[in-house]
Amino acid sequence: MLEHAWDAYERHAWGADELLPLSLASKNWYGQHSLYSTPVDALDSLFIMRSTKRYSRAKLAVLEDLDFSKVNAFVNVFETTIRVLGGLLSAYDLDGDGRLLAKAVDLADRLLGAFETKTGIPLNYINLATGDFRPEDMNFEGEGVASLAEAGTLQLEFQYLSEVTGNPIYAEKAMFALEQILALPKQIPGMYPTYLSYNSLTFTSSDYSVGACSDSFYEYLLKLWISTGDERYWDAYYEAAQGIRQNMARETSDGRLMYIPITRTTLASAPKNAKLSRLFRDNFYEHLSCFAGGMFATGALAHRTGNWTDHLKLGSKVAELCYIGYNITKTGLGGEFSLENGVPFGAEYHLRPEVIESIFYMWRYTHDPKYREWGWQIAQSLNKWARLPVGFSGIRDVNNFHPICDPTTGEPIFPPGVTNWNQFNKYQATHPPLLPPNARVSAQRPSETYPYVDCIYRIDLQESFFLAETLKYLYLLFADDDILPLDKYVFNTEAHPLSIRGFGPRANKQMASLVSESIRVKYKHDKSAMRQPFTHIGFDVTETREFSLYEFWDHIRMRQSRPPLPVNQRQAEFDKWLKKFGLGPDSLMQKKVPTAKVAGKIGKTGKRKVATDISPAGAAALAGMQPEPKHKLGMLHVPQASPKSEDLSHHGKAAIAANNKPTVKNQVKGNKNGVAKKKLLNITDDKVENEVFGLQVKPKSAVSEDDKEQMRMKKN
Repeated sequence: MLEHAWDAYERHAWGADELLPLSLASKNWYGQHSLYSTPVDALDSLFIMRSTKRYSRAKLAVLEDLDFSKVNAFVNVFETTIRVLGGLLSAYDLDGDGRLLAKAVDLADRLLGAFETKTGIPLNYINLATGDFRPEDMNFEGEGVASLAEAGTLQLEFQYLSEVTGNPIYAEKAMFALEQILALPKQIPGMYPTYLSYNSLTFTSSDYSVGACSDSFYEYLLKLWISTGDERYWDAYYEAAQGIRQNMARETSDGRLMYIPITRTTLASAPKNAKLSRLFRDNFYEHLSCFAGGMFATGALAHRTGNWTDHLKLGSKVAELCYIGYNITKTGLGGEFSLENGVPFGAEYHLRPEVIESIFYMWRYTHDPKYREWGWQIAQSLNKWARLPVGFSGIRDVNNFHPICDPTTGEPIFPPGVTNWNQFNKYQATHPPLLPPNARVSAQRPSETYPYVDCIYRIDLQESFFLAETLKYLYLLFADDDILPLDKYVFNTEAHPLSIRGFGPRANKQMASLVSESIRVKYKHDKSAMRQPFTHIGFDVTETREFSLYEFWDHIRMRQSRPPLPVNQRQAEFDKWLKKFGLGPDSLMQKKVPTAKVAGKIGKTGKRKVATDISPAGAAALAGMQPEPKHKLGMLHVPQASPKSEDLSHHGKAAIAANNKPTVKNQVKGNKNGVAKKKLLNITDDKVENEVFGLQVKPKSAVSEDDKEQMRMKKN
């Protein structure tokens, strides 16, 4: 599947960002400028799957043809980081070619300028060639809004880059932005609204989500802990996971499965003494939120503290419901949005990876064969419905297709009196099928039949993340566990694997310690720059500035989480606001009135900042040894139910119980597909003690004296 997708890109879209498989053409994200998104995204997939010749061609193109100095366009910082920077770093991690690292450093240097705002929260766009910002981003009248994911999904890549280069500037910038977000007052413990302002450092939204615009923020809190072993990130993740579990997760009507919908509240950025307003949870979930099944399972099993058993069950239930959302459709693929029973109502499928991602993680932790069965069904559906003679395409409606096609054009042949899909849907409800499902008819030769091929709405785009994520997770689902073991690698949100601290290019713990100490010193020296909760309408008192009434009105709208207005509507709305107070639009439009004081100045619009040497703080830091991450992620054996145990599910999960020690019988099992033989635990339902899926909880009393001494030293 990967080679089919790659070969189509090579033939019809070489040098561009992505393939248009229906048009046999190409697409760039930024006009005439290409970031080689598909080659960079596919590098590690081709390497892992041992497609050597294709990998060599992709690598050569990236090294010789991709020139960031010529990309005179405003690129999205978030997308460029997770796809291009992450892809380059992952390829370097696996391949070891220093030229890939040099290419990554060049790109990161050009992205650093996005962090030059008064709050340290990065801008959404920056020109890679000039380092300029978009004018609208630096206009004080603008909202200056960034999504939670855009501001909080850069840290894994920048932290990694600092540790493998020894230059802490990348980690300093990215981690400072994260610290700014974590320090903001939260209306609900552990939960962060979807949008915030990089001008005023306030939340500008009352929505909470693990879907679009928020998902990878929570993912990176967990993965930063896995990557570095720093317990601060675990604490932040666990608080967030608890908040999501308690305030956002919903059970299905039958109480069997769970999903995590968008949750809304009536307050946006409330002061500390504000009362919690009522929460409103949707009754549907996003495809993007399905990654949370793997996230919750990973967090639960990697740390195994606190409410980990409940988090593990949540992850398992989310993954299963998301699979059901695939299994019940006509195509076997899931839609962008689905109701609590899995039925899609936003029925587009964009070749997304989130469901396969969670299935992959659940397989790695349990080796329950059902997860491979689910993955195999999805792979077959992709080959049947999304595969074209040239590449793969998205699907407009996973539940809407026509049983008769013209074999020469691939277009649907409607029955008499029917001219479009809406009419055909009504026709289907009252008429029998036009043909048996083993034939199709040609309009030119109606007496002849041909092999059956369904007609469906298609999306003319082969996403680069299909090669980076969807196909990689599918491959790893059926590969041995020692290919990218989870106790040595962490995947960024684009599924690019990076070594964790202590392994691969990050094996130099002294370098990691140097970078970490530099960041700590940086925060200590920059403590005055850390924005505190606001006491007025959103600004600290450091520098006096006067607002015009127009600016004041615009700022109040932002504080009230009002949606942005089109430019042609802003004047009319401002006039209405003036009228409410008996003010005319002409005389007071430009009059300055003293209001709150503003901290700092709006970020620079000049040339980008280029990192060169280690910062003074980093050079002066003492290089101590960092402990290895305190987690162990690998294969978790699923206890198979005893034949005599009638109350255990067929999935092989042992019931959570206490006070009885498990009876363990080692059995050697294999399967016809040549899966490596494993020793499986056979645990009966009445012999389980403090276990979930066969993992025993470490009692608090088991903490060694050495561990206690280390904890005391850390406190001091």
